[in-house]
Amino acid sequence: MNQYKHYKHVEKRLYNYGIEHARLAVLLSERKEILERVLPSVGVAQYGEHIGHSSDVLTGPEQIAELGLKQGNRLWVINREVDNIEVRCHIIDYALAVLSANERDIIKARYFDGCTMERVAEICCYSLSQCKRIRYDAILCIGQVLFGE
Repeated sequence: MNQYKHYKHVEKRLYNYGIEHARLAVLLSERKEILERVLPSVGVAQYGEHIGHSSDVLTGPEQIAELGLKQGNRLWVINREVDNIEVRCHIIDYALAVLSANERDIIKARYFDGCTMERVAEICCYSLSQCKRIRYDAILCIGQVLFGE
């Protein structure tokens, strides 16, 4: 990949970082809700093997077991997605740790807080052109961490 593609890819990952954190919060909330609903129900393992085999009408314990199995499947999907998001966020966190404090402040203000470059320059007490140069250099540094080139 050339430098421009790295730059654009890193920018996309930085913009998605906030979205990833929001998605993570929603998934963790959903996982907590499922665990609170399913764990108190007993008999999932005991009755799970009988679901759909003996008759079309499920008894009370079998209905609880069926709900537990469905929620267990959803829980597996949630856990897998949470793991993937955490890995992607950890990689960005690691890349940000490599930056200087000024570079990190500019990146966070621009991509995580959604400030315009003019506002970022004002906050950081830099000229607009200097702020853009620092951002560009920081993104290239993040690209080196992410892609190793």
